[in-house]
Amino acid sequence: LALAALAGAAGGGGGGVAQRLRAEGMAAGVAEEKQAMFAHAAARLLEEGHAGEQSAKAFWVPGRVEIAGKHTDYCGGRSLLAATSKGFAVVSVDRDDDVCRIFTTFGRLREKSSVSLHISKDLEPRQGHWSAYPAT
Repeated sequence: LALAALAGAAGGGGGGVAQRLRAEGMAAGVAEEKQAMFAHAAARLLEEGHAGEQSAKAFWVPGRVEIAGKHTDYCGGRSLLAATSKGFAVVSVDRDDDVCRIFTTFGRLREKSSVSLHISKDLEPRQGHWSAYPAT
């Protein structure tokens, strides 16, 4: 899907993102909400200078609630989790180098932030900063 088409999702375009989400079982109102989130993410990439015809991928990362087994899943134990309708809309475009640039917008004030991560085995997360989450 072209980046510009995905960015047009807020106006009802977006290559049928909401329709695809509904086809996978998402409720109509929730699918429309996610379509708008994808559109905003794609628009941010356009603002940052990416070409509208550039191919983009869109991913929905649901939030989760841990019912039982907190901190046991990564130690080989079991966890009981439930996905939530809240989460992250991620839009990505390919790069030819080792840099992962992440743009985000926080909260009702729509505060914009970004970070560049050089992907390597020596990557050190910035402790106490939101970028530590995607860096690990």
